[in-house]
Amino acid sequence: MLAAKVNRLMKHRRVARARKDLVDADRIRDELKAKGIEFQDEKDGTTIWLNRPSTLPLLRDYIAIAIAIVIALALSYYLW
Repeated sequence: MLAAKVNRLMKHRRVARARKDLVDADRIRDELKAKGIEFQDEKDGTTIWLNRPSTLPLLRDYIAIAIAIVIALALSYYLW
């Protein structure tokens, strides 16, 4: 599920909760939970993500790839 769609659903859920439309808010919660996205509503109205989705690779992933490339280039240079 794309992050944009998750954000859109969360916005609709906030609006539904503000209108006290708990049926619609619960439906959206169940839809997100079925996709593995869970959150917790606090008494003050805030939402805490229990496992926020991410569509972007982490910086450590790029660093690991760069290190692997450097090692491969160094090995190929020394083996030839």
